[in-house]
Amino acid sequence: MSHRPVLYCTHRPGPPLDRFVDQLWYWEGVPPAHDKDGLLPGGCCGLIVNLIEDENRLYSGPGDGVVQRLPGAVLSAAYSRYFVIDTREQRANVGVRFRPGGTWPFFDPAGDELRD
Repeated sequence: MSHRPVLYCTHRPGPPLDRFVDQLWYWEGVPPAHDKDGLLPGGCCGLIVNLIEDENRLYSGPGDGVVQRLPGAVLSAAYSRYFVIDTREQRANVGVRFRPGGTWPFFDPAGDELRD
């Protein structure tokens, strides 16, 4: 079994940012051997920045064969269904997980208007 080094760091900000942001995070590592991962829906909005590629890919449709290409920095809203990501781009990412309603000082429209 080969060891794949991973660095995952999280930080909970203090006041006044903690009113809006639940967590700041950084992930770096070697992508897993499989090409895609399914992620369950969540109720939080997040900002995800791919530090290696200027692209994020989501898959849907039969056999997850339809690719949606998104910019390297993406505001991810609450999803009502699972979605599939490309594991090959998961080499270095940084992100923000917002508290419910916490996107309004940073983004227009507010997070409650964003979904799926």
